[in-house]
Amino acid sequence: MKIRTKHMLIILLAVIACFTYGQAPLRQVTYTTTTSRVFAVPKGMNIEEEVSTYDLTKMTSIDKNQKTDISIDQNHKTVITTWFLETPRYTYDYEFGVGSSITSETGTRIYDHEGQLLNEILHDIPDPGFQIEPDMVPDFGLVHLFTQSPDQWQTAMELLDYTVSLSPDGSELIAVNDSMEIRINPSRLTFETRLFRDSLMEYSDWNKYQNVDGKIIPLVSVLTTYDLLENHKRFQQSEITRYNSYYILNHTGDTVVSWFSNTVAAARKGDIQIARFEEQVIKNGALKAYPNPAADELNVSIPAFIGATVDLEILSLQGSLIRRMENLSTNAVHTVDISNLQPGGYILRCGKDGRWKSVRFVKN
Repeated sequence: MKIRTKHMLIILLAVIACFTYGQAPLRQVTYTTTTSRVFAVPKGMNIEEEVSTYDLTKMTSIDKNQKTDISIDQNHKTVITTWFLETPRYTYDYEFGVGSSITSETGTRIYDHEGQLLNEILHDIPDPGFQIEPDMVPDFGLVHLFTQSPDQWQTAMELLDYTVSLSPDGSELIAVNDSMEIRINPSRLTFETRLFRDSLMEYSDWNKYQNVDGKIIPLVSVLTTYDLLENHKRFQQSEITRYNSYYILNHTGDTVVSWFSNTVAAARKGDIQIARFEEQVIKNGALKAYPNPAADELNVSIPAFIGATVDLEILSLQGSLIRRMENLSTNAVHTVDISNLQPGGYILRCGKDGRWKSVRFVKN
């Protein structure tokens, strides 16, 4: 109850200040969050022998609580104010020395817990990214990722040259290209982006949303990155941000969304939590044919996400069907005999149910 009262008081003071000392904003989004850090080492690693004392200092986690207020003024410009609710633990505690920050089109100003200016980073010219189009104001602060069906997402992602599939029950869409994987689940209100480098996952941004009276707002986000231990092995660090409250007011001061979590967890202070992880490798998302040109045999690498099985076709450059092979497994390499083809260019395509990926090859 004390935590809830504290959050409500902060939000109330912000609203009163906004309406008392200036014009009412066109839109005001206010939320409180708790951010935790969790660390993981590869499965099979002996933590006692392979994780050094220096490594452990990187893995000390102190939960951070903050309140954020985003206001759109009468000129359709945004101002972002953030309050960092942890106070310094000792005299020169730089991690918690900042009390608040204010960011607008002109730059950012940083203050200590007594309201004294610590630093400011100002732009030579106003940042146009803080200007909001008028027609975007009524939906600002709400999430609209899930208004499209999985089929609509599939069509849109294929236009961007992603290889796309749906889960067997049709609830989750998975789209991949050479360096990125996107997962969308409208029924669970989750959205994840994964970035890969040299086939290994380098970054993941997973978000879970919730439906409050027909409006979709954030609930949890998990940002995962990677770093190196002293022995040069990778370790994983995840920042888990849980939303504790979320409020939206419109231009008349009426409430658009009012939500408060009943399960606000107590902040952890200086804990070390080390889990285990398995390396995530990028799925094969492209149809490939090699060698190219080829003489007698062509190796065909079929993407992972077209389906459990696909049909493979060889077409002339004019689109005439020359050969068809059915029900080949995906995420696999198949060797195709092309010795009886006439020299020249051809189209190789694979797919199912009218959805195809294609590549050209040359027969010597």
